[in-house]
Amino acid sequence: MNTSSPSTAKSESTSSTSPPTSRKPTSCSVLIWIYRISNILPYCVWAVFSSLRAFAISGRNWQLASSVLLLLFVPIGVNIYFITLDRPLNLPAPIYCTDSSSVTVSTNFMYVFYQLISARDLYAIYRLVVISCSCSIVADALVLATTWFKTYEIIRAAAEARTRAYLGILLLRDGTVYFG
Repeated sequence: MNTSSPSTAKSESTSSTSPPTSRKPTSCSVLIWIYRISNILPYCVWAVFSSLRAFAISGRNWQLASSVLLLLFVPIGVNIYFITLDRPLNLPAPIYCTDSSSVTVSTNFMYVFYQLISARDLYAIYRLVVISCSCSIVADALVLATTWFKTYEIIRAAAEARTRAYLGILLLRDGTVYFG
C-alpha cells in the first residue's frame, strides 16, 4: 500500500523525467568550446597583426590602423554570432561529439543543413557571409594600398637621389608577399 500522498508521488515521477536544473559541462561541450575558440583565435591574431602592420607602414596613422582593426573584427563578430546558434550534440560512434549545425564562416559554411534552415534564414546567413568577407577584403586592400603607396614613395625618392631601387626587392621587403 502506498503511504505517500498523490502530490508526492506525482513530484517523484516528474523529477525522474525532468531535466536537471544545474547543468554540468559534458566532455562534448568542453571539446566543442575548445574547437570554437581555436576557430576564432586566428581571426583575432590576423586582425591585430594587420592593424599593427598598417600602423607601422603608414607612419603611425592610427585612423588607418583602427579602421583595419574594426573591419577585421566583423568576421569575428559574425563567427561569434554563429557560435551562439550552435549546440553541442553527443552522438554515437564514430562521430561522438559535434555542433548542432556547422555554420561558421571560417571553414564549414558549405555544410549548412539546408533541410533545417528556412529560405529566409539561409538568405540572412548568406548576407552575413557576404558582409563578413567584404570587410575582410576591404581591410586587406587598405593595407595593400598603403604598402604600395609607401613603396612608390621609396622608388620616387631613390629616383630623385639617382640611385637604383628595384621594385621586386622593395615589394618583398615591404611585405606584398604577405598578401600572396
